[in-house]
Amino acid sequence: MGWKGTVRAMAAASRRVQRENVRRQKNQEKIIALGEAQEAVREYDRYISAITSLQKSVLAKETNWANIFRESSPVPPVKKEFFTDQAQKKITSYKPTVFHRWFGIEEKVKNKLQKNFKNSLEKDQKIFDAEIDKFNLEKEKYKDRRDFSRRIIDGDSECMLKAIDELGKFSDIEHIGKHISIVLEGKNNVLISIDVHGEEIVPDEKYTLRQSGSISTKKISKGDFNLIYQDYVCGAVLRVAREIFNILPVNSVIINAKDALLNSATGHLENQVILSALLMRDTVNELNFITLDPSDCMKNFSHNMNFKKNVGFKPVEIFSF
Repeated sequence: MGWKGTVRAMAAASRRVQRENVRRQKNQEKIIALGEAQEAVREYDRYISAITSLQKSVLAKETNWANIFRESSPVPPVKKEFFTDQAQKKITSYKPTVFHRWFGIEEKVKNKLQKNFKNSLEKDQKIFDAEIDKFNLEKEKYKDRRDFSRRIIDGDSECMLKAIDELGKFSDIEHIGKHISIVLEGKNNVLISIDVHGEEIVPDEKYTLRQSGSISTKKISKGDFNLIYQDYVCGAVLRVAREIFNILPVNSVIINAKDALLNSATGHLENQVILSALLMRDTVNELNFITLDPSDCMKNFSHNMNFKKNVGFKPVEIFSF
């Protein structure tokens, strides 16, 4: 092969390398795009699952106020003289050696032992004082806790609302609603209003993967949107009921879920009740919230809900105690 042939061969090899690099780059970009599409669809599915299963978990720990009221009071500490006893043993067991007598340090050693005994007394007293301080603090907490639990059991509205505020943490629950208002109706009943925000929570698009691996974005159908919205609203109502029953020793809650609906008389969007439910503690305790369908679950309770798949929610009358 002449020099011209050699040059042509080298140029062809260079072009092959370039084409291979381009092919690899495109494959890598395709793999990245495929991974991003798959993750986007998974994230969408996780989100839909989250907003349609709010009832499954509970943030507030179940509180047994009767058990708290019956708690034993703290036991006052008994003064221990560990260091003092050790120092006293050294004094009692001390026997001057010949060396101590020869050099006249017997009194010096005894004085040192007495000083150590005094320091030990102070050390034991300091430990005891710290235990007393801790006991007094625990005793005050015990008194406050016992008094608070008694007032909860007696139906003190101020304490019950404080318990909800401190233990409920509704603001920490994602997607639960824009605003929650709570009113106590006597000792055993709670009236709750939730401003849900369906248009903001429920997406109007659906993500799926094509056979090619690319992502497909379609506008969700009205019927599918409404079914997701219904599960979201019912799940939120069940979740709030579970939280309240875990916090307060009440027998029942009425929960009114509200959202903006068109008022045909005024032509304006107005906040109206779309679900009003009376939930009883005994019934709630019998349900398996992991496997139930939140919308179907409403059949277990007295409730008002006017819902159709292709129409959505319509305003309903509220329950009252």
